[in-house]
Amino acid sequence: MQTKRIHYIFAAISFLVAMATYATTMQPSIPFWDCGEFLGAAAQLGISHPPGMPTWTLIGHVLAWFVPLSDAAAKYNLLSAGCGALAAMFLYLTAVKVIKVWRGNPQSVSDVIVHYGGALIAALCFTYTDSVWFNSSEFIVFSPGLLFITVIIWLGMIWHEKWDEPGSEKILLLIFYLIGLSMGAHQMSMLAFFPVWVIVYYRRYPNMTVGKFIEMMLTGSVGFLFIFLVVLTGIVGWLGGVKQGTLTWIALLSSIGFVLYYWKNNNALARLILTGAGLVFLGFSTYTLVMVRGEQAPAMDQHHPTTFALMSEYIGRAQYGEAREFPRRNDDPSSKEDPLHRNTWDETKYSSDGDFFWKYQVNHMYVRYLLWNFIGRAKDVQDSDWTWSHTAGIPFLIGAFGVYWHFRRDPKRALAMLAGFLIMGILTTLYQNQQDAQPRERDYFYVGAFWIYAMWVGIGVTGIMEMLRARFAKKQDLPLQSAGPLDRDVLDKEGEKVPMLRGEGPAGMLAGVLALAVILIPLNQCIGLVGMATGESFHQAAKWGEYSRRHNNVPLEYAYNILQSCDQDAIIFTAGDNDTFPLWAIQDVYGVRTDVRIVNLSLGNMGWYIRQLKDQHTWGSKTVNLPSFTEEDLALNDEAFERKLSGVAPASMVTVNVNAAAMAKFTGIAQPSSFIWKFTSDHKAENGQYVYYVADQLVKDIVVNNINDRPIYFSIAMPPSYWVGLDQHSVFEGLVARIVPTEHPAPSAAQLNGDINEPVYTQLAYRLTPKIETKPYRAMMMESYRDPESNRSGLDEQYGTSTYIELYGRLANYCLAHNRPADAHRALDTMMARMPANLVDWDFGELQFVSQIYAATGDEKAAHKYVVYAAKKVSAAMPDEAAGGDQNTILQNQFRKGDLFISAEMFDSARTVFSALRAETEGGNQLFVDFRLAQIDEKIIEKSGDKKKAFIKLNEMIAKFSQLAQMGAGAEINAVTQQRDKLGAELGIIDTNLKSGGDTNGIKIISKTMAPAPPPPNK
Repeated sequence: MQTKRIHYIFAAISFLVAMATYATTMQPSIPFWDCGEFLGAAAQLGISHPPGMPTWTLIGHVLAWFVPLSDAAAKYNLLSAGCGALAAMFLYLTAVKVIKVWRGNPQSVSDVIVHYGGALIAALCFTYTDSVWFNSSEFIVFSPGLLFITVIIWLGMIWHEKWDEPGSEKILLLIFYLIGLSMGAHQMSMLAFFPVWVIVYYRRYPNMTVGKFIEMMLTGSVGFLFIFLVVLTGIVGWLGGVKQGTLTWIALLSSIGFVLYYWKNNNALARLILTGAGLVFLGFSTYTLVMVRGEQAPAMDQHHPTTFALMSEYIGRAQYGEAREFPRRNDDPSSKEDPLHRNTWDETKYSSDGDFFWKYQVNHMYVRYLLWNFIGRAKDVQDSDWTWSHTAGIPFLIGAFGVYWHFRRDPKRALAMLAGFLIMGILTTLYQNQQDAQPRERDYFYVGAFWIYAMWVGIGVTGIMEMLRARFAKKQDLPLQSAGPLDRDVLDKEGEKVPMLRGEGPAGMLAGVLALAVILIPLNQCIGLVGMATGESFHQAAKWGEYSRRHNNVPLEYAYNILQSCDQDAIIFTAGDNDTFPLWAIQDVYGVRTDVRIVNLSLGNMGWYIRQLKDQHTWGSKTVNLPSFTEEDLALNDEAFERKLSGVAPASMVTVNVNAAAMAKFTGIAQPSSFIWKFTSDHKAENGQYVYYVADQLVKDIVVNNINDRPIYFSIAMPPSYWVGLDQHSVFEGLVARIVPTEHPAPSAAQLNGDINEPVYTQLAYRLTPKIETKPYRAMMMESYRDPESNRSGLDEQYGTSTYIELYGRLANYCLAHNRPADAHRALDTMMARMPANLVDWDFGELQFVSQIYAATGDEKAAHKYVVYAAKKVSAAMPDEAAGGDQNTILQNQFRKGDLFISAEMFDSARTVFSALRAETEGGNQLFVDFRLAQIDEKIIEKSGDKKKAFIKLNEMIAKFSQLAQMGAGAEINAVTQQRDKLGAELGIIDTNLKSGGDTNGIKIISKTMAPAPPPPNK
């Protein structure tokens, strides 16, 4: 039987299924997060953020030339898809080797199904895990990092098979080289060293003693520390004169000691170790690219590592501060005082460091991800929990059985894989010491652990088939002995109840089990069979619906629209990853608006970055005039630079002189002028003072010294509180706010107000372009949201809806404030045509905002349409919100839910919400609930057409609930009074205080109260 051919076919299937999945669902252009930065680095051989990725930069730069795709970014994304598909294939190949240890080579069709079938399930299961699918859809370092892990472990199993053959040590040397090479992709790949080390030791010493086990642990730890501390950072640090830590010296001296010991007692092994160390360093040498390109000053030149000292800082991630494993709740001021991490110190959530470690770092930041991948992710939102509903947890349960079965059949290799699983999973969590909260999900760090668990899923399927085959043999009264040659390393233990059987067997039955496994594991993961069978929609249940990015160009459009909001030679301030990296990518990869100088304030505290702004003509753009930052200052290292130029001080008044030519552009009058602004910071200190960082000083210096020569903007992703007091000198021009010498009302991100440069603003808001224009062209690209085939993530929806509702909502509010309701209506019509409510996952609060604006324009029909959309949305959205927060927050969310149902005239739903709330409230809150229940009754009466009865009900409500006016609900009582007066006017009632049962005939109107014009609605 030609089992090798079947083996190769299964390997090809594991690759092709994964490749087809990832290639058809990958991002068609720029993704969000670090991918934009990595795309730019690969396209231009730039230097990405520490610790860098020179291996992936080189590979991506070269291989992209041969990818036959038209979109420049898609070429690189396809390389990640290839890495993910190869990782799935190498999982199949590795699982075959692992299972072979106790099964030997297949001897029949039944053997092929049990052996290769289980390995195939492992690969297909891994293909449809959340984390690898997400990473394989975009150009990110975790895809090649994962591929290195898989190849290294596979080579470990190849050596395990050939260990006693001449030349087998070459395989180990190749592993050493790949470990060094992998450092230039992602440092997590080095962790593959541990399972390989255990595999090697158990192969060399099959009868492991306690002494040998201790030796294995000791030598493995020293070997890894040598790679991690000596090769990765130590050598470069010593060359740069950077002092190294005690542990680095211990690793170096211990390694030398081991080599000297083996040189005396086992010369061949000593030579192997020395050669391996040299190959690790040879692979690591791809980092020379960073220093070479740093000297050439590419457009992306992070940290500018041109010396060994700077390179040591770069590889060691010095700009992010010192990493600390303890205490678990990091009490370093830079972390403890970070508003993002305030939850870490919430005693109502975590009672101690141990409690924090278990609840957040282990359960939330690791176990949750493991269960996402093999049970199911509840929803595509930040901090989403896992759920049984999509797959019934079948892959996870089979994997748990696979762990048991692997230890039962082959405990030594099982221990090696367990070592890899723990080190690339829970111990990585321990090392990272992540604080609550994180700006994004971090599941990508643990893909190596998930790869091993997927292998156990396949072994679990093999174990089930082995059990069924043994049971079938007993039932048929067949002999229970192993068939075929003794070509396996592990034999059955005496008394084994489920012997390993080979040879002819029940192939049909086993094929049926394998087919069922395909349905219940990878297919179930991919399309959520269990979820759809129990009533979930395809998009709710299927990972395909969640992770496909077909026709999704949201990040590309977002970056393009921001840059095309800017005038020629502009300076634009950004801060976060997602309002910076897509802009870098569209400049570096597509060549769009390279005249615009992007100033990232997150890097604005670094001297090397400010020097580049001053001196470097990135893509031929103008340098930035920064006279306040002297050469003496910029010569300091980052820590000293930030310490010198940061500090606590009161607000100060800054005078900006504007020349005649610049004033002519702003006001039309060529007359010199000046303006004064109160320089503040977003970071408040005690006694009314502010904490000023270097980035704050950078903004001040740029505005004071560049406003005469070029336009200066803030991206609207940065709220006005970050504008160092310049909010009263800003005018919006599309998706940016321009700094101007004239004074304007301070905008509010919540109210979506502020002055706009209307001709420029409306040109961008209403004009579309079907293609990318590289030069200034004030028009937007907005196809992704109205394309019914566009599949967007929760992040895409969040960025899109929040960005464009700010663009069009501000325009609508501006028009309302200038008594132009028709123009406000046009702004909303345009937004909803480009982002239809039936295609876009609008937040219910945003839909409610749209409804309020339409109501302010006088279009009650459209207002009701969108409040109904909001009410239908809220039923699904509110439970997620209500699940967290204090009791008051939960009650507020339920009140909002009930109010939305009332506005949408969904009275039964509203009554259900407020009836439930009545049992949970007391005092004033309960009185207000009763008021809402009375309102529901009145609206039902009014909708029935009985205006007289509705009028009487309103009078009763005013009498019964008037005290709410003194409890902060005066506006509610006034609204009911106005409604009563309006209804009374329609009925011709003078005595509006008429009680129930009174005569209402023949009474004339005396007066009616007119409600004041509503202010622009808040977002």
